Amino acid sequence: MTTCDSAVRADAHPAGKEEAGRIVCRIAKLRGTAGEAPCILSRLSPHAVHLRTLHDHRFEPRMELETVNGQRHAITRIAHDGRQARFAFVCPLDVAGFLADRAPFARRGIRLDLGCPVRLVTAGCAVPAVLLDLSREGAGVRSPIWLTPGQRVRLVGEGLCDRVGPDLSGTVRRVEGARSGIVLDRAMTLEALALRVRLLQACDRSEARGFAAVNAPPGSALH
Repeated sequence: MTTCDSAVRADAHPAGKEEAGRIVCRIAKLRGTAGEAPCILSRLSPHAVHLRTLHDHRFEPRMELETVNGQRHAITRIAHDGRQARFAFVCPLDVAGFLADRAPFARRGIRLDLGCPVRLVTAGCAVPAVLLDLSREGAGVRSPIWLTPGQRVRLVGEGLCDRVGPDLSGTVRRVEGARSGIVLDRAMTLEALALRVRLLQACDRSEARGFAAVNAPPGSALH
């Protein structure tokens, strides 16, 4: 067992009691095999973190917590109830450094990785594209057609309906080969972002299951 692993206990505290920790209100994101989800940190100590998600999300036994400056921390689940959970840090956290945002990366809005199929509409044509990531203010896409900075685009598809939030229309800001960064016309609330991402992830899993069922060998079982 490593030094870091030894810090992970059922109560995440060497004295056998849960630490009170510091009350905070910080936005971060959870990373796991089921995808990424924004969350709000409510209590923080060197050994554990209390958090809640804005919509239902599966709390896995082992996950990663990523901050707004890109730092990632391995965490293990201690307890969860509904949308709230308590995790232990695999390696003790420098709370002061965490709260001061000391990191080699610049602070930025939470960006959630997706990789979901969408349609990109621009200049009167619609082409299949991949929504690589989504934040409150922007989106990253991979497109088969060449886009240029300043070009107007709109993203449509399952999980992107207007009832969830603003239409995903915006302006291309940067282009790197087939990848483009889009600034949205209207920023989403954090809750709308969380809901969009959850719906996109559900649609993506549904499409994957449907593809697997259609292409499964005769007599095989899918689980």
